[in-house]
Formats: sequence, structure tokens, C-alpha cells
Amino acid sequence: MVTEKLLLATRSTLLALDGGLDAPLVECARFDPALLGEIRSVRVAFDAADRPLVLLGAQRGVFLQPLLAAEPEPEVYRLPGAPRGRGGVNAALLVGDRVYATHSAHGLVAWRRGATDEAMTVFDVTVEHADTVRAVQEDADGRVVFAAGARVLACDPTATRERASPIASVAAEVLALEARFGELVVGSRDGSLVVVRDGGREPLALASFAGHAVHSVRGVPLPGGTYYLAAARFEGLHATNASGAQATTYRAPRTLRWVDGGVAGLWAVDDTRRRVYRWAWSDRAAPRGHVELPASAEDICVVAV
Repeated sequence: MVTEKLLLATRSTLLALDGGLDAPLVECARFDPALLGEIRSVRVAFDAADRPLVLLGAQRGVFLQPLLAAEPEPEVYRLPGAPRGRGGVNAALLVGDRVYATHSAHGLVAWRRGATDEAMTVFDVTVEHADTVRAVQEDADGRVVFAAGARVLACDPTATRERASPIASVAAEVLALEARFGELVVGSRDGSLVVVRDGGREPLALASFAGHAVHSVRGVPLPGGTYYLAAARFEGLHATNASGAQATTYRAPRTLRWVDGGVAGLWAVDDTRRRVYRWAWSDRAAPRGHVELPASAEDICVVAV
């Protein structure tokens, strides 16, 4: 039986909620900040046997470990050179035998799986003059996609020498990106949520949040098609299909920071980062309830296991 698990990354722990609000909040793993600093992001991948792996981006690198192991021993991937900036790895990705990470002070960094200290910089912010680099992920065509400033770039993970090439640009800095489900959906600092396309075609506007920066965008594949969830620091979670024709807002008591969802429902962390809300897809007027968190959530991710 498949269940949906909400993963929450705090600065030193990985927490999980199984299913609904009545389930206990479980600590899956604890990390020593002396290794890579504080946790900043959480993503999920699957190995060749379809077992879930969790990638936790930290200030100075990436932890990679099995999600369901009783006592997991993480692989520790270190960023090259001295620590830079106050942030951390805002997203990490596993494609084949390569681990990728985006970090605004480093760029796009890659490692061969298992070669934890042999980092390769694919896109260097000091060379490319990008103020921010975010949201690495694999798109539906197998490309590694990420944002740098107001541009979206892609590279081929199978190439002998990887090069990142621009594929689209928008009017303002990209803060959130979703490329996994056939469309390239971008949330920007100016409050715009758009579908951008290769070849210089005009972006398709999905929503505008009146100058409220879009901090989180996640796609949720459903039987009727993929819906895209967005949080833009207003009191609601916006959900839309890729054409914008079917859009709705799920009301929340507070402004929201992180969002994700699955077939069973939607989740969001508010701007305090200490409370997570849950909606069923039919609960537009108000969330079904919430859970108080023991520490500030840095990121969330829903996985079906």
C-alpha cells in the first residue's frame, strides 16, 4: 500500500509526518552541524530498485541517505574550497551516478556518486556573474535544469564535459522553479507565476501576486493532470493547472512559505516556519488542521512510499 509522507528539514534534523494530521511527528535522522553546517533543503530521489533516497542540502554540502533505513549512514558530499556566504545548498539532485547541488555562492556543483570530496563546478557564479543560483532538478527530457538570476539554464548530465546553456529568461529574479512534469513553471521575486518555453516564445502567465515574491512552487501529478502549487507570502496556497484555466486558492490563517502536495492533499509551512497546515483537495475555505513543529522548517517535500 502506498502512503504519502511529508518530510520536513529543520536546521539539524529530518522530520516526517505519515498520512494525515493525526500521525505522530517522527524524527528520521539527526545531523551534526560540525560536518556540513545547518540543513537548508530536502529533496527525494529513487535508486535502481525504486527505494527512496533523501538528499539534504546543507551550508557546506549535501547529505545523501536511504529514507527508510533504521540507522542510515549518510554519504557526505562537500562543496569545493572554503565556505562561502551565509546560505546553503537550496536544492540537490541525483541523476544516474551524479549528485548535483545549487548554492548561490558557488553555482551548480556536481559529484560522481561515491566520490564525495571530488566536486566539479558546472556553473560558477564568480565567472557568470549570477547573484543567485537555485532549484536544480531534472526535467521531463532528462536535462538538469536550474535558475541563475532571471535566467533558466540546462545541461546534459550524460555529456563528457557538462556546459550550462540558457533556455529561458523572465523579467525578475527566479526564486522557485518546477520542471519535472513537462512544463517549466517559474515563480519570481516580482510576484509572477508563469510557464516559460524554449525558443524565446512569450511566457504564459498563470498568476500575479501583486509584488509578493513567489518563494515556493511544486508540481503535483494527479489523475486529471499536473497541478502547480505556489506560495507567495499571502494568506493562501494557489493551485493551478498548466494552462491557468483551472485555478483556485486554498485559504490559510497566515502567510505561507513552503508548499507541496500529493494525491491525498496539500501541505504548507507558514512564515513563522513553526507550523504546517494540511488541506484535502476539497478544503478551499480553510485548512483541515495544523501541526506545531519543534524547530523551524527550512524546507518540505512530499514523497509516496
